[in-house]
Amino acid sequence: MAAAQPGTSSSAQASDNRIFQFRLQMLIIDGGLAVLRNYVDQELLAQSITLSGCLANEKTTIKLLKGRKTITQVQYDLLYPSNGTVSTSDLDITLIICLMRNLKCFKLNKKYNWNILPGQSDTSIEADICRLKNYRNEICHISTTTGIQYNDFITKWKEIEQILLRFDKVYPIKDFHQTITDFEYSPLDPQTEQRVTDEIEKWEKQDKAIVDDLEFLKSGHKVLQEAIEDLKTKDIRSKKGPEKQLTKEETDGLVNYVLYMAGQGFSLTRTMVRCYVQEREETEIKRQEEKKKKREEVWDLKRKQKLVEDELKAAKRQEK
Repeated sequence: MAAAQPGTSSSAQASDNRIFQFRLQMLIIDGGLAVLRNYVDQELLAQSITLSGCLANEKTTIKLLKGRKTITQVQYDLLYPSNGTVSTSDLDITLIICLMRNLKCFKLNKKYNWNILPGQSDTSIEADICRLKNYRNEICHISTTTGIQYNDFITKWKEIEQILLRFDKVYPIKDFHQTITDFEYSPLDPQTEQRVTDEIEKWEKQDKAIVDDLEFLKSGHKVLQEAIEDLKTKDIRSKKGPEKQLTKEETDGLVNYVLYMAGQGFSLTRTMVRCYVQEREETEIKRQEEKKKKREEVWDLKRKQKLVEDELKAAKRQEK
């Protein structure tokens, strides 16, 4: 790849930097989305299943992602339209990466660590998906007023290009090499620029929503921890009762409950948490009472059996 050298004047250089940024955005938005959509289509075709069929089979997972705020309500409605069916052409790069990472039908490594940058020697599909996501995030947050320097552009272009070509090697796309060349050298028209700008703005809104959701869940986590600490030292039914120690099962259930309620839009209050624990406690009390009742019934039967045995022994002695 040999992009045009930037202009020498400051104004010309600033303009070139914005052009470099725009071309990288095209490479990610159009090129990255093309290989990901093609990969998903070919994987599903190999399994003789449609995207709608895959989503129907894994609706429980999708609902869990929605509850965790990983998928928004808008994205959820897109995946399960009231009329018609969904296809990969309806998915943007953010949503398609989310589906690839979380749904079993795409057969990616369940143990892959998506939270660390992959090493240079790792050229697996999982690593390249991770790289594309990181480049998407990085390029999304580059200021349009400063753009990107020529040397950075050259480096990032080569790296992203290699990622796309590795996908193309797995499931080839017709004339894809020429498509990448067009991204680099084709004239920039206002329509294309506006389309890419709109996509970047959508990314920014999605990222802001994610940040807001994370702050919301952080506040809920704080309430949760306070409630757990509170419940460790107080009985929820009576101030004079014994200390209440939450088991791991109860704590995990409490966390899942709070995250679910957060996903449904309910505010996270200590009262809500305490009501849940109280319900769990009442269920446990009933279970223990039933066990006690059964235990007493068993002991009652054993006592009666012992009385009968004693009476039989006494009768035998009298016979003698």
